Amino acid sequence: MPRTLAGPRRARAATPALVVSALAVTAVAAVAVSPLSPLAAQAAPERGPYASTDAFAWEQAGALTTVDPVARRLYSVSPGDGLLRVADLDTGSVLDEERLAPWGTGGDLAVDEGTGRLYVGTGAAGAVVVYDPARGSALTWSVGAPADDLDVDEDGRLLLVGTTSGTADRHGVTVVSTGDGRVVRTVPVPWITGLTAAPEGSVYVTTSSDLARWSRGLGERQAHADVSTGFGRGDTVVVDEGTDRLFVRAPAGGEDDLFVLDASSLKTVASPRVGGVPAEMAVDQSSDTVYVASGYDVTVLDGASGAVVTTVPGSGAGTTGRQPVSGLVADEVGGAAWYLSPGRSVAVIRPLAAASPGGAPTPTPSVPAPTPTPTPTPAPTPTPISTPRPTPTPRPTPTPTPTPTPTPTPTPISTPRPTPTPTPAPAPAPAPAPTVPPVSSSTPTVGAGSRYFLNDAWSGEANQAFAYGRTSDTVFTGDWDGDGRDTLAVRRGAVLYVSNSFAGGEADVAVTYGRADDVVLMGDWDGDGRDTPAVRRGNQYFVTNSLRGGAADSVVTYGRVGDAVVVGDWDGDGRDTLGVRRGNTFFLKDSLRDGAADVTVSYGRESDLVHVGDWDGDGVDTPAVRRGNTYYVSDSFRGGEADRTQPYGRVGDATLVGDWNGDRRDTLGVRRH
Repeated sequence: MPRTLAGPRRARAATPALVVSALAVTAVAAVAVSPLSPLAAQAAPERGPYASTDAFAWEQAGALTTVDPVARRLYSVSPGDGLLRVADLDTGSVLDEERLAPWGTGGDLAVDEGTGRLYVGTGAAGAVVVYDPARGSALTWSVGAPADDLDVDEDGRLLLVGTTSGTADRHGVTVVSTGDGRVVRTVPVPWITGLTAAPEGSVYVTTSSDLARWSRGLGERQAHADVSTGFGRGDTVVVDEGTDRLFVRAPAGGEDDLFVLDASSLKTVASPRVGGVPAEMAVDQSSDTVYVASGYDVTVLDGASGAVVTTVPGSGAGTTGRQPVSGLVADEVGGAAWYLSPGRSVAVIRPLAAASPGGAPTPTPSVPAPTPTPTPTPAPTPTPISTPRPTPTPRPTPTPTPTPTPTPTPTPISTPRPTPTPTPAPAPAPAPAPTVPPVSSSTPTVGAGSRYFLNDAWSGEANQAFAYGRTSDTVFTGDWDGDGRDTLAVRRGAVLYVSNSFAGGEADVAVTYGRADDVVLMGDWDGDGRDTPAVRRGNQYFVTNSLRGGAADSVVTYGRVGDAVVVGDWDGDGRDTLGVRRGNTFFLKDSLRDGAADVTVSYGRESDLVHVGDWDGDGVDTPAVRRGNTYYVSDSFRGGEADRTQPYGRVGDATLVGDWNGDRRDTLGVRRH
């Protein structure tokens, strides 16, 4: 049954190559920069100690490396001999090897977590190699300039290729479509030192004399700050999307190691010392942790304040022949950072109290709010009215199955509007219309993102993490094939793309139902164990019992046009039905018929976000109140304290509810950028 209610960034590769020297850049209206302020007086956040350990043997010293934290893959490419190796990130088992054309030195790697593709920049060779792990094959795109620094704008479907080597007249950024490898535009940027793309589309480009913010795809240079960066190998700028902070490498030989800027104003807010000029930087977006490699050590910074949390000696500390840290990348699912150890191994840095790399995300605890203490209050039944049924409903036709990850944007199919019969005015309201509508188990997930973290138990860590679809998709959960497990469906326009697993690839079912602007609900309306859609228009519901186009199987009039709606099995008969919420009062119906509510109950506060699910496996759906990132779960619609309280994820996450493992109990998931 559907129990859905209501998305971290790409891992950057570790070693782009650069060469050159000094100076000068064209200017746009400058953004004011506040005086640099060392963090001497600022206390580091309370975090546990970190440690570095060798995870598994790896015979590719000095290679370019990156990770796909969602797919749990490690990628390593040697420019000298072109060897590409793919390994399981948690075990080190080699999954694939490819021999690319060698290019000597330099280059960069970037992963598109939405599609799973790896992009390999080949430095002065002027090409990008695209590796598809699903097919185990690679193809080459010529970009017409050295491919020294890469990043992926997943939502914009763009690959950004920075040319930082050679003479200044060749420096710039080539913008490439990830759909077909076509060069969209080339933007000259003299003395460029690096770049990074933010999820909302902004691109930050550093030069030897400033940092500039550009619009998506470098369409327009919007603002800049007089913060200079030095040339050399490694990252010059990274962004922590959760805190809206930029971390920018300072030039060698100066008083500062690192600048921390507010990404909106481009003002410098901190300049922490990290024991030397950073060679590489990586951000764990799930915990807002920044890792900075400088020399033989890795400094851990707080992503919000820029304060130094701790410094971790790299692998091999205290041994002779010790080498600097290289290949530093963040693993936001495992809550760790990985790098190549000079001792021919892959090493990992993580908090000592952290779980194994496969689990995530670590929730950000908040002070628990008081448990809801609702008390049932008698109230008049809502407005259900007996009316003649209109002729339903949209007459869509099924469309070819596209791929939900990602697919071409479907064109909504124009469908006829059902002709409703005018109905009398609703009965007097039992309570004022809610000002904050709840998120229900039947409605699409509120929020955006393409990363999902699901939990099969009431604990703080996810045991399933994956990328799916586009960040802008409207997402539902439900059991579409009757196997007892809830999976995802995305809606684009009027087309619903249904998948019966979390594996990605093409949709199992694609169906057009209703109009693009319809409100869609999901439920098991006939008790066959399969969830199907219903279209809401005003206070009328056009329900279908199969994943197909055509006329509705039933039409129900219930409640008011402005009511917030919940869907669930309120009496345990195996069939989902409707409920409406007004203020903190719920009016629940045990059948898909017009008429009065069967149950009226008050629960929680009017401002609460409410989710429903079968939390204890008794076949009856009941509420959970979300306040911040804490969930107060009740196993019945009654007053009193919650049966359990669980912090999970971040305050900004979108919540999903479903039975992910088929144990007949609904649990939590979150959707995140």
